[in-house]
Amino acid sequence: MRRAAIAVVAVLSVAWVATAGHAAIIPFCCACLAESAQQPDTGGPAGKMSIPALFCAAAINESPAYQAIVQRCDDEHGSLQCIADKETPETCPAQLLEEGFACPATGPAAAPALSPLVLGLLALGLAGLGVRLTRRIGRAR
Repeated sequence: MRRAAIAVVAVLSVAWVATAGHAAIIPFCCACLAESAQQPDTGGPAGKMSIPALFCAAAINESPAYQAIVQRCDDEHGSLQCIADKETPETCPAQLLEEGFACPATGPAAAPALSPLVLGLLALGLAGLGVRLTRRIGRAR
């Protein structure tokens, strides 16, 4: 009786895995390309031509994250190009660059820097404002 139950569970498990509705889990690295972006850039490794991507992302096929990537790319009027992830999601930009897709830089954007001339003018302006306010306060007393 016990062997029969184990056999039934094994057969049902194999049947469930073999069904068409249960796809294999495959990680992807995807790049969303602008529909008009057909001009390659030479920023790739060893001068290899690469196409700049609107954004890059990693996801598992048919997962909610993958569906969100597809929707975001559609919203940006792009075409999604995906490759099988060979390593880890953190290496996706490098893997996509090998395939000819240049991902934009991620992380916090650098604040725009002011030139020394602009900083000097700002300091003079603030000093002048301080002098003017000091004189105005002195007259009011």
